[in-house]
Amino acid sequence: MSNPRFLKWLHRIGYICTALVAVELAVVTYFDVWATLERHKAIAMQMEDTRTREGPLTGGNLVRADALALLKPLPPLTALGRDGLRFVSMPQLSRFYYALSLASSSGDAEGVLIVTERLESGKTNPTAQHFTMSRAAYTALMADLDRQTDGFAGIDSGNFCMDGTAIAFERIRGRHITSGIGNGGCFPHYRAISDKVRAAILHIVTPSGPPIRGGWYPTE
Repeated sequence: MSNPRFLKWLHRIGYICTALVAVELAVVTYFDVWATLERHKAIAMQMEDTRTREGPLTGGNLVRADALALLKPLPPLTALGRDGLRFVSMPQLSRFYYALSLASSSGDAEGVLIVTERLESGKTNPTAQHFTMSRAAYTALMADLDRQTDGFAGIDSGNFCMDGTAIAFERIRGRHITSGIGNGGCFPHYRAISDKVRAAILHIVTPSGPPIRGGWYPTE
């Protein structure tokens, strides 16, 4: 016959094992739910950060601060009249950053391109160039950008890459101003904005420094 005391302890061990398994499942479930909620939260924040917003570009993180610093030497939005663009490209693995403005009233568009070289000393060496873009080319570029950016709800890929090329823009139409910022090296939406602007200006003006390839990276 089985030993009643042995069976009693065997049952106790079984209860303990069952309880441990239940606790383990509860812990795993908790962290799984927590990780899912945190991921959804991060994606929501990513969408909010990268969507097209009403109004000029604002600060909030280091990338935005860098973009605002590059926009500052350009003609302000108030000087662009009722139809204009300010744009920034920051290739993260390059020592050259780019900022430009375009404005048009009735004739050709007037542009300013500032190439900022970041020196090893921590100082910067900006070079400004003025150029003119034909009215037809400017109108085509603005139409492309407006189709690309108007109503854009933001990036929801969950890809939080750090390198690539940070892109920022401010677009003014009458009293209506929109803006956006995102990584053109990681996200097709901002890559398209980057490519459209780069293609439109590179056959008009030659930026100081080395020639530019895709992503606004120098060929050096």
